[in-house]
Amino acid sequence: GPGFHFTPGRWNVTATVQDASGNVDTVHQCFTVSATNGLDHVMNYPNPFKDKTLFTFVLFSDAPADVKVIVYTVAGRKIRTLIPSHLRAGLNMIEWDGRDEKGNDVGNGTYLYRVTLNGKNPDGSDVSAGVTEKAVRSR
Repeated sequence: GPGFHFTPGRWNVTATVQDASGNVDTVHQCFTVSATNGLDHVMNYPNPFKDKTLFTFVLFSDAPADVKVIVYTVAGRKIRTLIPSHLRAGLNMIEWDGRDEKGNDVGNGTYLYRVTLNGKNPDGSDVSAGVTEKAVRSR
């Protein structure tokens, strides 16, 4: 991957996200790269979404980590697991096409998604974290 790494400290990132209808949204994230790995700023754009949505999250460190985004029904049934690649300190994103593991389009409604991190801190100690948020499908 690219050799660009954030050094510890405070960073501002601006990303432009466009949906299928051509609507452009600017995402501003301020985050701190720290000596402890972890997750923050878990959200999705657009939300509510029609066809697909981008799950976004900030990682605090470039230390090795296994990150998954798991989508559930509100009743708690797991419907899709997404595994982002090319993780790095700062803003990361992975697209969900609104489909379950079998490739079926999910219906309108509210879904939960959980971003989990299992990995290492920069000092080599173990770290795990998880953040759950809601995504709404409406079309």
